[in-house]
Amino acid sequence: MNFSSRQRNNVIISTAILAGIIIVVNIISNGVFNRVDLTSEKVFTITDSTRNVLKNLDDTVTIKAYFSRELPAELLVLQQEIKDTLDEYKNYSGGKLKVKFIDPADDEELVKEVQGLGIPQVQFNIRAKDKLEVRNGYFGLAIMYLDKREVIPLVQNTATLEYDLTAGIKKVSATEVAKIGFLAGHGEWEIDDEMIVVKQDLQKQYEVTRVDLSQGHPVAPDIATLVIASPKEKISDKELFLIDQFLMRGGNLFVALDTVGIKGDLTPNDLDAGLGEMLESYGLKYNRNLVLDVSSNEMVSFSSGFAQFFTSYPYWPKIMEDGFDAESVITSELEALVLPWVGTVEVLSSKIANAEIIELAKTTGRSWVVTGPYNLDPQQQFSASGITGPQVVGVAVSGGFESYFVDKLPLDELGASASLRETEGLTPEQVSGFNERVERANIVFVGDGDFMQDGFISRFPDNRVFFENVIDYLSLGEELIAIRSRGVSDRSLKEMSDGTKGAVKYLNILGVTVLVVIYGVLRFWRRKKKRFEDEL
Repeated sequence: MNFSSRQRNNVIISTAILAGIIIVVNIISNGVFNRVDLTSEKVFTITDSTRNVLKNLDDTVTIKAYFSRELPAELLVLQQEIKDTLDEYKNYSGGKLKVKFIDPADDEELVKEVQGLGIPQVQFNIRAKDKLEVRNGYFGLAIMYLDKREVIPLVQNTATLEYDLTAGIKKVSATEVAKIGFLAGHGEWEIDDEMIVVKQDLQKQYEVTRVDLSQGHPVAPDIATLVIASPKEKISDKELFLIDQFLMRGGNLFVALDTVGIKGDLTPNDLDAGLGEMLESYGLKYNRNLVLDVSSNEMVSFSSGFAQFFTSYPYWPKIMEDGFDAESVITSELEALVLPWVGTVEVLSSKIANAEIIELAKTTGRSWVVTGPYNLDPQQQFSASGITGPQVVGVAVSGGFESYFVDKLPLDELGASASLRETEGLTPEQVSGFNERVERANIVFVGDGDFMQDGFISRFPDNRVFFENVIDYLSLGEELIAIRSRGVSDRSLKEMSDGTKGAVKYLNILGVTVLVVIYGVLRFWRRKKKRFEDEL
């Protein structure tokens, strides 16, 4: 094919224009970051919360990725995912985030630096020259801001990477670190023994401390949230007063109570920590009952003599997606929560000024309530009785509260409680400045305290997320909740009636056979019809 000179010039001009367009688009796109994430939960896209944190940085944050150059094949994909995530952080930080990839290798100074940060040396199995070799290396991150440091010692997956990175950035860049207090001294779950899992998580973002009120010292003013985690023994009036005044100063409470204690042989015993009247004065009532839900499909292990067996156990209700408040940031992204031996809770809204009430968790419509004496035998025939239908087991309330002690104890001319000084040994300084009410405070109340204990947290990861979402909501607001909740997914089969189960079963057994027979009959009929038409 021959081209005229004019045609050749047109081709050259068109090519030049196209090349120019490509160059301009590349220049423009170099300063614009965007990506398409086709996953349902957008797991490869950082959340708006993280973007806000990055946008509001006052100074430069540096993330050092101490990654060995020689890594096993299974870690190469993870390394690329981490790089992609860090690239996205950089692009949304407006230049306030710097990322450096460093291989300590045989550099003694770098090795000392890594060890000083608390990033351990780990062993990798690497295949080289058709043989497996064990080599030492590093795969950790350090987040640095001015003279502050936060470390992710070993990155094992990307499931919690965004939360860990954002929480670390917030912690090093914050002027103050929020403090979480756990009430102690009444048989509560101990944060250094039975709640180690959540303590380790909370320490990424908060300062965590025990709160012992037995000496009459007020709850420290820098504590943002006080957690009352399943007390088994009576709380004295002196301590109730100090908890009350913490709330009246605008502090936040997370109360998780058990009204029934369960021994190893499933023998129940009544519990009463003495919080009932005070909580009811705030408009919160917990009932002395237990909820059963036959929709729960959690298999629980029990021992009978020398034998062990598994069975579904209605005394461990599983809150499903429909049982969560879809508008609350605490529960909107949750899909499951298991609350063992949980009781119902109620809100008396008339006792809360400007009340905002959220029913965080409800059991399914196939649940009911029983009162003592309780039969906890897992091998019994469970049948609904008493109050049936969805049961509220967790609530969040915000509003104005009046002190439980405002009408109960005489006050002297200084506004101090003379009665508490005389009966409980409190000094005038400890009870002075009595606050009668608070205009705005927050309480989250759950009718079960077992769910946050290490054994249940480890078995049901959603429990951990729910607990930590509550702490974030009370202490920081909504910023980190969306990040943590997004990685949680529970894909349990939806509850079906016996009739539906039978229909699905026989459809699977007979359906395919019937379809094949129908297809064969139709094909036979069509061939016969075609043969008849050909003969005509």
